[in-house]
Amino acid sequence: MSLLSGCILSFRSTPSISNDINDVSVLPAADLNQSFVDSHQFKCHINDVSPTLSGNKSYMQSIKLVSQITLLNRPFPGSKVATVIPCQYPIQITKIESPSSLSSHESAIVTVHFQNLSTRPYGMCSESAGSIAFHYSSHSLIHLTLIDKETSVPNFYQLNDSIAPKSTSSIRFKLVLDANAIHHVYEDLSWNIDLLLRDRAIERRECQIRVLPSFLPNLHTDVLLITNSDLNQTEYLAYQQLFNLFKYSSQIRDVDRYGNLDHSRMKCLNTADLISFICLPPELTFNAIRSRLFVEHMYSSKKAGFICIGGRESKEFDFALFDYNHSQIHDHRWSAFGIRRPDRDELFELGNQIRLDFEKQDDYQHLYQFIYEETNNSSSTRFLWK
Repeated sequence: MSLLSGCILSFRSTPSISNDINDVSVLPAADLNQSFVDSHQFKCHINDVSPTLSGNKSYMQSIKLVSQITLLNRPFPGSKVATVIPCQYPIQITKIESPSSLSSHESAIVTVHFQNLSTRPYGMCSESAGSIAFHYSSHSLIHLTLIDKETSVPNFYQLNDSIAPKSTSSIRFKLVLDANAIHHVYEDLSWNIDLLLRDRAIERRECQIRVLPSFLPNLHTDVLLITNSDLNQTEYLAYQQLFNLFKYSSQIRDVDRYGNLDHSRMKCLNTADLISFICLPPELTFNAIRSRLFVEHMYSSKKAGFICIGGRESKEFDFALFDYNHSQIHDHRWSAFGIRRPDRDELFELGNQIRLDFEKQDDYQHLYQFIYEETNNSSSTRFLWK
């Protein structure tokens, strides 16, 4: 049918968009299949929101703008056409460069990058569309101080210059881990930074620093424990108690921090007689040990050896028995080699035998208990000695 003269084109307000009720366009008459462009420009206002300061990401919301044509207050159903508009704040944090782990007494530089997405400048200038500031907080064992920035308010920084349209900028912190962090090894300590636009927090980034022991490549110990992020503090303390019981000197090397075992600047082979891997996936343990390095360690002393704690497949040990690159079989000096998963009865029998052998010792003075732990993790069936 033909479009009658006097039809009203408008955009209705929604919880996301506000429009002036009088901001309408009166359409002319139109014949069948006739097309035309309405020259009226509508002005819509995106309503303010209260962003949720979590999720470690910038605010982003998709909102709909829907047209409507009415005649005598009766809407035409076919006139409701929607367009989706991405809604975001003009200033965003784009990246944070921060170490994932540190040892007590250590420090690192943290860089926070932020971007101006709009076509207007922000910060402290005559044409500024708003002020920019940062508020940061941290665990009591983490000390954050600004670098090359002056601020009279603790844990607060106001951007005193401006950030141009479509450009990026950054601020830097010095992060220091307190000496008392040594009591929180294998724990994650958190620190946060909030981005404020016009004195209002619009974005929060939550970061964590894992406390790890330092590895000293020049120190030789009885045992070297190879770990990764799966190890927790309870397990770490259990291993320390076990080493103390046997009067073994030890140190720890975490692959998430120091890299694979053949890292050129932090080699760990031959720094201990016994190298023990704790529940590491194959790509971080056996596949990371070159056959040549394995042989080098095994021949470094008569007491040299490896212990791998956690579920393993026997084929993962192939590299230790055969050098595929040089087509030769390794002749190691060991009394036994194998991998299996004993059942519950075998574990109890083994525990009792160890207990009886231990009680036969002349200097037997310890109270102890063997515990068989069977967790939900199928690869985590093991003995704990307390």
